[in-house]
Amino acid sequence: DGLQALARGDASPPVAELDLAEVVDASVGASRERHPDVAFTADLPDGAVALAGWEPGLRSMLDNLLENAVHHGRPRGAVRVALSDGPAPEVVVEDDGPGIPDEDRERVFEPFTRLDASGDGPGSGLGLAVVAQQAAHHGASVAVDRSTTLGGARFTVRFGRSG
Repeated sequence: DGLQALARGDASPPVAELDLAEVVDASVGASRERHPDVAFTADLPDGAVALAGWEPGLRSMLDNLLENAVHHGRPRGAVRVALSDGPAPEVVVEDDGPGIPDEDRERVFEPFTRLDASGDGPGSGLGLAVVAQQAAHHGASVAVDRSTTLGGARFTVRFGRSG
């Protein structure tokens, strides 16, 4: 509901103080249930990570990053999520897949972009566009490079300031 209204430009979702660590933990937990054969690791701070945000949008952003990591990682592979605290909290999602070529790293955030030219892969090409939209809505930046830990893609969402 809220995501559709936001996509149409009809609404500005309500923002509230929340604990980003709880939102990340819930999203990782849901992904573990959906994909029990994938080894998820979550590196979360011990305390709360305060952020002014819209929880459904943050969940959608995280869920899309995690689904992307699962679908483009190795079968029964590994996905790592890390959250850092501080004045500019960061969420990092890494996978063990082939990664994203340098020349495609900007365009993966455009709607309907799919790097699988065959069209046989999962998804509609909208997931990372939703990630970029929600990052922008929350005053965050999102970037992709290569994971030095797992070897695949590494997506980093950096928030401008904590709550």
